[in-house]
This record gives sequence, structure tokens and C-alpha cells, in this order.
Amino acid sequence: MFRLWRRISIRAEEWWLKNAPFAVIENPFELFTALLCVVAGIPYLTGTTAPGSLDALLPPVWVIVWGIQLVFGGMLVAIGLLRRNVYIEKAGLWPLSVASLVYSVSLFEHVGLKASVSFFVTFAFSVACWSRLILVRAILRIPPIARRRDVE
Repeated sequence: MFRLWRRISIRAEEWWLKNAPFAVIENPFELFTALLCVVAGIPYLTGTTAPGSLDALLPPVWVIVWGIQLVFGGMLVAIGLLRRNVYIEKAGLWPLSVASLVYSVSLFEHVGLKASVSFFVTFAFSVACWSRLILVRAILRIPPIARRRDVE
């Protein structure tokens, strides 16, 4: 039974590595987070957020801006990862990093210590976006010929 399971597992892994989009294999967590931002931002744009969320405390224009930054920033990062285009990824990281920083500070200011977990998660996400943005900018400063993976 174990050998059969092992054989099935190996075949499934081989199929996945052969057929999955490269971005899913190379950057699965980044792609997941970008798509999560898109999904999380849609309720802010459609006005279907849960009662008691931060959007009840903020002016409606800021709620829409937050939703736009989540949806379009996440989409740009996901598209950049899927196409392996750091310029598109960079364009999406800016709104995500700024939006999550503003959101975390607003959350802490309006709710206080009760929202400390949400504050730290959102703030850490902002730091992660900023650090990825710094890395992408460093990559873009490398001459294109040196960036190519097939050149030794």
C-alpha cells in the first residue's frame, strides 16, 4: 500500500512540476498573498464588509482607496509573478506597501491595543512588501545581461 501511495505521489509531483505555472512553483507564497489581497479588497469596493470592521470608522473615500489599492496592487503583483516581470510586480508592491502601512496605523489609532494582533499582521505585511520592493529595485539595477538565468 505504501509503495502504491509513494508511486502516485511521485507521479503527481512530476506532473505538477511539468504543468504548473512557473510563478506557482518559484514564488507560491508571494502569489498566494497577492491573490489574497485581491480577494480581501473586493468587499471594500462592493461595500459588503463585516460590521464592526475598520471601514465603519473611516471616511467612505478612504475605504474605497484601501479596496482599490488591495485589488489592483494584488493583481499587479500576481500578474508580475506569473509573467516573471519585475516591473509589473514593482508597480503592484507600491500600493500594497503604502496601503497596508496606512491601514495598520489607522487601525491602531482608532481601535488601540484591542487591535494589536491585526495591527502587527498588517504592519508586518507592509514591511514584507517594502523589503520585496527594495529587492526588486536592487534586481533592476543589475545590468540586464547579468540578470539572465541562462547566461553563466
